[in-house]
Amino acid sequence: MLKITVFEIDHYFPTLEEGIHFVSPVNDDVPDDMEWAFQGKTGEGRESLVLLVNCEAQKAYITTKATELRSMASEGAPASKVDGYAQKVPRAERVAAGNGTAADIAIITKEAELRGEGETPEQLAQLQLQKANAMGMAVAIIDGLEDPAIKALESFTTQEELQAGIELFEQALILTKQQLMEALNG
Repeated sequence: MLKITVFEIDHYFPTLEEGIHFVSPVNDDVPDDMEWAFQGKTGEGRESLVLLVNCEAQKAYITTKATELRSMASEGAPASKVDGYAQKVPRAERVAAGNGTAADIAIITKEAELRGEGETPEQLAQLQLQKANAMGMAVAIIDGLEDPAIKALESFTTQEELQAGIELFEQALILTKQQLMEALNG
């Protein structure tokens, strides 16, 4: 977990005055284009700034962890391949239901032949649907972790609340990985 301290604020921005806006060069995990209004060098203003920097860093951390989970769910497939999975679903649904067009059947037959697994087009269609459902569940699980965690950052008013929130996120991350593996492995 990235955390910035009041000392680091003083070190990086020793001459800040009330009302000055600045762009954060503090850490690579904090977006370079992020701009904050500094509301005072002492007391609550400085503590608010530290909290804001830490919350933004944690937002980047949460997004990174969710991206890692998505990569795990797609078995590291590039986005273009994952997009291809989505295109297979309607075709697989039609073939599995016995309503495939000649083109649907030809496409799935060609893939089944080239895969060399001895599958019929109908078997491959079923496999594609199972994979699509598992991926759909994986996305639901990941989004169910990421979106509320980022939204919760907006409600933290102290470093202690932020720390407790990140600890809860870490615990949820472990459970999410377990749920993800169950969803992907059936």
